[in-house]
Amino acid sequence: MLKCLNKLMKIYLITSDARVNQTMETHSHFFKKYWPSADVTVLGYEPPQCDSDFIKFESLGIDMGVDFLTKQLYDYFSKIDESQFIFCVDDMPITRPIDIEFIKYTEELLRGNGVIGRVGLTSDNVRRPHILETNITDRVNLIENNYDAMFKLSATWSAWNRDYFLLYLNDYKNLWDWELRGSKKSVQDDFRILSYVPPPMRFSHLIKHGDINPEWYKEAYYGVEEMFYDDQQKIREIYNDEIK
Repeated sequence: MLKCLNKLMKIYLITSDARVNQTMETHSHFFKKYWPSADVTVLGYEPPQCDSDFIKFESLGIDMGVDFLTKQLYDYFSKIDESQFIFCVDDMPITRPIDIEFIKYTEELLRGNGVIGRVGLTSDNVRRPHILETNITDRVNLIENNYDAMFKLSATWSAWNRDYFLLYLNDYKNLWDWELRGSKKSVQDDFRILSYVPPPMRFSHLIKHGDINPEWYKEAYYGVEEMFYDDQQKIREIYNDEIK
C-alpha cells in the first residue's frame, strides 16, 4: 500500500430542513460508534434544534428545494480549501466499523493522481462494468469502472477529487439529474472511477422516494448483514412514528 497520511479527509453530508435534526442525531450516533476519528460536517439550511458534540453544521443559506441544491453545493465546494473530501446524502448511516487505513490510502490515491475523479467507498461501483486494477492486500482488490459505465457520478459514499465533483455539478438542477444525465455526459471525459472489493464502508439506506425504505435496517446493495439491534432501536427512537 502507499504511504498513508495522518490526517483524514473531511466528510460532508447534505440534508434538508425537514431532516436536519434526524440527520444530526443519526450520524452522531453511528460515527461515534463506528468512526470516532471522523471529521464530519452536515450541510443544511436552518440550524438543527439538537446539539451535537461530534458533528459540525454549516448552512448553505435558504432551503429552496432539490432543484436549487446543485447550485448551492457548487458555490460551497468551490470555496473550500480541501482538494479531496468524502461526500454523501443524509440517509445512509454507516453500520460497521470503518477500516481507516483504506480511507487514508484512498486520499493518497486522489492526491497522487489528478485523473482519478472519484473513489467509491461502497459496493455500488461493483455493480457496474469494471476491471481489476490491482490487489491491495490478499483480501482486498482495487477495481476501475469502464469508461462508459453508468453512474460515474454518485451521491452515495465516495471520496472525491474536488475538480471532478464540481465539473458537471452546475449543469443540472438536482442531484438525480447530476447522477443520471451527468454520468452520461461524463463518458466523454478521461477521469477514472475506482472502488474496492470488498468495500471499506457498510451502510443502510433509510429513505427511498421520500418515504422510509421498508428494508431500512438491512445493508444497502448486495450486503446480507442487518443493522445491529441496538442501532435499530436508536433509529426507531430518532424517527419516532415513521419507523415501526
